[in-house]
Amino acid sequence: MVSFPAAPPAASAALSSPTVAFRLSLAGYECRYPARTSLKERAADVLGAGFAAAVEASVSAPDGTIVNAVACLPAAKSRPGEFHLSVNGRPVRDRAASSAAQSAYASFFGPDRRPMCVVSVSADPSRVDVNVHPRKAEVRFLDHASVASMVNAAVTKALGAAGLPSGGLGGIPGSSFLGDAVPTDDRISMPLGRLLGQAGKSWLVTETEDGIAIVDQHAAHERLVYERLKAQLDASGIASQALLIPEIVELSEADAQSILAIADELAALGLVIEPFGGGAIAVREVPALIQRLDARRLIRDILDDLADQGTSERLRARVDAVLSSMACHGSVRSGRRMSADEMNALLREMERVPKSGQCNHGRPTWIELKLSDIERLFGR
Repeated sequence: MVSFPAAPPAASAALSSPTVAFRLSLAGYECRYPARTSLKERAADVLGAGFAAAVEASVSAPDGTIVNAVACLPAAKSRPGEFHLSVNGRPVRDRAASSAAQSAYASFFGPDRRPMCVVSVSADPSRVDVNVHPRKAEVRFLDHASVASMVNAAVTKALGAAGLPSGGLGGIPGSSFLGDAVPTDDRISMPLGRLLGQAGKSWLVTETEDGIAIVDQHAAHERLVYERLKAQLDASGIASQALLIPEIVELSEADAQSILAIADELAALGLVIEPFGGGAIAVREVPALIQRLDARRLIRDILDDLADQGTSERLRARVDAVLSSMACHGSVRSGRRMSADEMNALLREMERVPKSGQCNHGRPTWIELKLSDIERLFGR
């Protein structure tokens, strides 16, 4: 196959019908897509080698609707993502499905990473209106919310099975961080290994069963706080604590209006704000889970997150963005000396909490060097 960037319509058609062979001839170039047996194989053909390591997953509903999703690592914040949707073999656009995929990626990587996925929906034609767009580029589902939920579930399932460092090591929701540690020298029962010490006031170094691991203390704790905030919100709402002296944050009038417009949403997240005249706002309550919170910086980061979301009305995307900012501000900073008990508690918490392998921004929270890797570095 000659490497040639296919025109978007041809690429979309190829993605929507993976079992059909395609041949594109244009201006002396030729591109062939052989018939494939899976959506993942066709995604790798059309979208590049990055999708070769993707994972395909599917979910189904009692009404016969089936959603297949192929998902891989997200794109960086500065790059556009790839979201391709087909319904009954026809490439289409659907804002709810796109938002559902974004939400799935946000739950793994935080709100500032772009989805990289291909989704195929098979549904009873009587439950899909294909005449809502002159070129049939959009569809309307009889049960839009159900299909969006299935897209979210399929993408989440694919990401969870992808072998990416986004899952926890044990998968059991765990205890509070910086609480009691039950340290042991049994490295086999501790996937992150036995603590050796702290390097540069930023990195935890451990001995694993067959190598060493290096943990980014800030990134790791940020993910743990983020997951705890989400769990608390889903369970009963995030508890808040009143500040003895409200913090006054000076903003432009436009920024003040933007953040006051979501004051009710922020209150549900434990952050209570009120207008304070002009462009100023008063921060009266903050999440009880977060200590030593710099309210001024948090407010400005939330405004940046809202700007990234654009004019979207997707509540969950905004919630995830705010929770991510809160977690960043409420986590252990790089450059802080930690006690042995704190470091051990962090390691054990990471082993229990799902998705602890990556921070909210998609970066790894820890890496491992096998003994064979170390020997190779020393030329043995």
